[in-house]
Amino acid sequence: MRHGKFVEWQADGRRYALTGSPNLTRAALCTTTRDGGNCELAVLAADTAPLLPDQGRITSLASLTGRTIRPFESTGHTLVLLGAKTDSEGLHVSLARPQPLPVVISTSPDGSPGSWTRTGTIPAGASACFFPLPEVPGAAVRATCTRPDGTTAESAVVFVYSPVHCARGHSADSGPRLRYDYTAQALFADERAARRFETDLLRLRELTAAASAPRVSPAGDAAAGSVTSSGADRWDTYLADCRRMIGAPLTDLAFGTSQLDLPQAPSSRWIVSAVTVGVREEDDEEHEDETEEADLPTTSEPLTLYVAPGQRARCRAWAQRWVGALTGPDGSAAAPVPVWLLVANLYVQLLAAGVWDEQDQSWRDGLSRLLEALGSEDMRGEADHDAPPETRPRLDAVAAVVMTLLAQDATITGGGEHDVLAARAWHTSKALIARAEPAEAEDLMIPPDQALARVAPWSEVDRLITLAQEDDPYAEVVEGLTAVGWSVTCEDGIWEITGSFGNPLPVVAKAAERLGRHHTDGVLVRARSKNRWAFMAWADPYLVLLNPPARVWRTYQVRLPATPESRFSGGDLSAAPGRVGSPTPLQKGPPEALRKMLAEAGLPYPELVGRLFTLDT
Repeated sequence: MRHGKFVEWQADGRRYALTGSPNLTRAALCTTTRDGGNCELAVLAADTAPLLPDQGRITSLASLTGRTIRPFESTGHTLVLLGAKTDSEGLHVSLARPQPLPVVISTSPDGSPGSWTRTGTIPAGASACFFPLPEVPGAAVRATCTRPDGTTAESAVVFVYSPVHCARGHSADSGPRLRYDYTAQALFADERAARRFETDLLRLRELTAAASAPRVSPAGDAAAGSVTSSGADRWDTYLADCRRMIGAPLTDLAFGTSQLDLPQAPSSRWIVSAVTVGVREEDDEEHEDETEEADLPTTSEPLTLYVAPGQRARCRAWAQRWVGALTGPDGSAAAPVPVWLLVANLYVQLLAAGVWDEQDQSWRDGLSRLLEALGSEDMRGEADHDAPPETRPRLDAVAAVVMTLLAQDATITGGGEHDVLAARAWHTSKALIARAEPAEAEDLMIPPDQALARVAPWSEVDRLITLAQEDDPYAEVVEGLTAVGWSVTCEDGIWEITGSFGNPLPVVAKAAERLGRHHTDGVLVRARSKNRWAFMAWADPYLVLLNPPARVWRTYQVRLPATPESRFSGGDLSAAPGRVGSPTPLQKGPPEALRKMLAEAGLPYPELVGRLFTLDT
């Protein structure tokens, strides 16, 4: 509605009022759009209180004479643009009826001459279309098309509306929210802002402890006269609720919806400090014209955060405290999904900035707690029920990026300190990662521009997602073994590990232990490097070893907490405890423990020996 009208009249002792867009014309009020009339929006009310002033001359209906400045002729072929709506998908436009020829849609910031830009075309025969444009509520839109006779038809101008901006306020408006407004720039560069943010997170956790937030308005909030919202409208409403809760900049950071204004490394030899001591004004003037600030390159890749060396210790502490502020006293995920996504993004940004030294692995603990929270039942329940479905892809993709970082320099099947953290997080989040699409977290795949940067490249994230989707129970073990440069194959019940290693004994023990977790009836493994190899048969608690050139079977009993890997990690048989009985020569047949494992595998003993030494040659 470009300009509203108000009409008041009386008939049969009753007062009526009409307000809206139509003029008092036949085209506006008496002719349908199908017959070439205008598309108007108005409200008609009866028995209203007088709104017009009492002054003025009262004229009877019979004395009114119709007038027109421009004769109205209904052609039935008028081009009518019903409306234009913007949401997260783009610009949606609708025509009153399909046209036989393509219709050109143009937009303008204000509708002034010379400001119109062609946006796209509605195909012939279609009455609606959408164009992937950024949100521009209030912009002017018009439609034009060429008729079969060569003349041009142009619609009246309509103005874009946004359901989110036009929505009636609801209960989420008074819901819990951060007390202050923050930006990524402030959180990384301003210590006071970082401390306030931690306090705000604790406060938000307490406020949301008994309820999930933010919630999209329930149906009851707008039951009167409400209409069913589209998925895009619901998603936009959810984002609006998030912006009310944590602010627009942090919402964009959490969901990766815009390019961030992050602190950047100085582009020249000059470094601007927050505190300047002993600098004379004439010194500044002396160097004022010597250098010009270079423009930062424009790129579609995510920007890399820069943290000055003197601030890195504080940033490490902030990151750990932010994660702790989101966890309840019982270790549960006590904050809503957007806040967890936000802190995960901040954590990934700090890792890419090289905030942690190479020997400092303390970042793993906070990152694993983040991932366990993202994969927890509480978080999945909120994402599935309280948030729109668009939240789920972002949650899954962020979990994949975080797990990729945790899996670096660690394996999900190992027994080391870092391996245990990675394995625990993996089993918590594997279902999320299997559904992930890397493109949903592309903003977190940051180029390694900083020294000591830890980043998750697209290829590593994609490989981890593929691993999570594997139905093969050995896929995780094979991935862990191949990650260190070994080749893993299995043929007719015997696993073969090949690679460049000096002593095959620790390698075969590691492979046997990890593969044996999925072989309760026993696993047969051989590790080979150049001309050295070793064979191991393992079925808890018995282990049978063949370590050429000695052609004897050695049987060991390995009980928890010991494992084959820990027992033979040194590669020295003389130092390995737990041997049972004396060594058994090959020609005397298999030891009892090996005989049972071969029977379970359906592999005759002569065939086993033949295959081992055939492979050896």
